[in-house]
Amino acid sequence: MQNYFPPKENKPRGLLRNDGKFGLLLGFLVPMVTFGLVYLADIFFAGQAGKPYVIKDSTKLVIGVAINVILFRYYMVNKRMDRTGQGILAATFVYAILYVIVFVMMDREQLFAD
Repeated sequence: MQNYFPPKENKPRGLLRNDGKFGLLLGFLVPMVTFGLVYLADIFFAGQAGKPYVIKDSTKLVIGVAINVILFRYYMVNKRMDRTGQGILAATFVYAILYVIVFVMMDREQLFAD
């Protein structure tokens, strides 16, 4: 008897995909979530200290990108998922360019004026 249905491919699901689009998604979402968590912690500790902020916005962004670099190393070295790592690296470059434009080249006072 002939098999009419091709065998299903065992595609990895979850966080172990070797896909560039998945890497871009991880590369953009993880720093945003990290930035949000650090922002919430900053609000809490600034309220405790009676200051408007404790951690500068540029430092919050750098912490998010640092977490991205750790994620990049995990996928490239430990899991050997090159396409996912390339997507994470591309997102990291976008964040680095954004950091240079916003915090280095532009006048920050003019950008975030109330």
